[in-house]
Amino acid sequence: MKKRLADSSVNTNIYDAEYANREVNFIDVNFHPFPRDQSTGIRSSQNCDVRFCPRELRETILEIISYHFHLHPLLPNDNNQYLTENDIWLLSVREMYGFCVTNDLKNVWAYMWMNWYEKRHWMLWARAANPDRIGLFKTTMLIEAHWKVIKRD
Repeated sequence: MKKRLADSSVNTNIYDAEYANREVNFIDVNFHPFPRDQSTGIRSSQNCDVRFCPRELRETILEIISYHFHLHPLLPNDNNQYLTENDIWLLSVREMYGFCVTNDLKNVWAYMWMNWYEKRHWMLWARAANPDRIGLFKTTMLIEAHWKVIKRD
């Protein structure tokens, strides 16, 4: 993730804003990297915003993703509420999407949706994807990584 955010090249994958809007209705179909040609209505990569992710926002994005990774239906959130798997997914999508809209990060949002926050991808990395139990392997890896840092320091 750090490597991709630091890379200034524009992703060649095609982001489908209409599909994203069908999946999550608060996603604006007009918030995408490639604008529509007003005369034809066809998306064009010409005259697009080629900026990917400013350096000063990269750490914040990683913190948001880390927070989303740790949410789980068996653990209360910051407001001491227990959320369902779908509620956690929608909350995560809304937060990342809102951050990208606020900072006009169209390319970052397209990348995040296509590779991390679309439901079928989110199910692969989020702890909340398995609502009945907290994954032992992810927890073990986190603890081992934490102790590695402590030992090194």
